[in-house]
Amino acid sequence: MAPLGRGFVWLQLVVFLTLALTQFTSASNIIKVDPDTQAWKVDRPASNHHKPASSKRHPPSLRSPAGGRRVLHPPPPQQQPGGSSPSAGPSGDRDIPLPADTPSPAASPPPPPALPPALKVVFSLEWNFTGDVDIVVSPPPPANTTISFVQKGCLTCPSTGYGRLTTPKTNARSGPETVEFETPLLGRYSVCALYMTAANITGRVAIPARGVSRAFAATTTGRALNYRACDATEPGYIFSYDLA
Repeated sequence: MAPLGRGFVWLQLVVFLTLALTQFTSASNIIKVDPDTQAWKVDRPASNHHKPASSKRHPPSLRSPAGGRRVLHPPPPQQQPGGSSPSAGPSGDRDIPLPADTPSPAASPPPPPALPPALKVVFSLEWNFTGDVDIVVSPPPPANTTISFVQKGCLTCPSTGYGRLTTPKTNARSGPETVEFETPLLGRYSVCALYMTAANITGRVAIPARGVSRAFAATTTGRALNYRACDATEPGYIFSYDLA
């Protein structure tokens, strides 16, 4: 019975190997023997199934010595002409040139001129006859308007030197007739008179803050009717005063 038992074991081993070979063959696997090592190996045929997109392997990313992640192939730095480093791009406060056909913004108007220091100056005319006399005062530049009964002036207007006619009635038959300045310009003031006949007229200038009070007597002949300008060449010229 002993030889029969060993034969039965070998029979079972052969059946097991036959079934194993049948299973590998049905799975399209080829069992080969390595001629060098005499070991069994299974040669698996290549599969035609595509691997899912998630199973694709990406090249390993490089890491910096400090542990930070960096790109495998970083782009080379761009060089400016002449070897200068690339600029960081346009900044928010850079001036952008306007196109040639873009109109430039309108210039703002200049600020109004500052008023001269406050100083009350009064010019006046007096006469000793019954008749109408009108005062005419030409202030210094940059004022360009003569003050008279035609242009009574303005205390806040630079064109009249910040002066005005202050006589209540410009057709009075007796004086005085006055022109006052509260913020006068520095320079020469010329005072004339409008009259119809020869007369004796006295011109005065008063600056109370400086204690100034001066009188200028004049004898007129004929007529003087120019109310647009006053200087030493006019027939109605009375006097001039230089304010400094």
